[in-house]
Amino acid sequence: MIEGLKIEMSSEQLAGRLAERIRWHEQTIEAYREALLQSEVRGRAHRNRSVLEHQVREHQEQTAVLSLLREHLIPGEVYRLTECDLRFADLVPDPYLGSFVRPELDEEGAEVSADPA
Repeated sequence: MIEGLKIEMSSEQLAGRLAERIRWHEQTIEAYREALLQSEVRGRAHRNRSVLEHQVREHQEQTAVLSLLREHLIPGEVYRLTECDLRFADLVPDPYLGSFVRPELDEEGAEVSADPA
């Protein structure tokens, strides 16, 4: 008998998925940094500067966690992942936030819409 839903992934598959999520977070960091830079180039303080800086830090922290996980996978092994594991590894969207979304920012860095990842 199998209890609950679990997904099995080889260490290679899991490393690939983690690498995708790391790239997504790095691209999101760059989008926020670009918004901050553009506001500085225009010579005005961004009205949401602290929010953007907070978002950069959050995505940097998630990148660090995912990198740590990827670097410590055991080659040649199969990982049996629960829903909790998938969420911790950032491989499924948070049910309260919806899908993975990178914000679209206007010229001043304000969020205007979102692009799915």
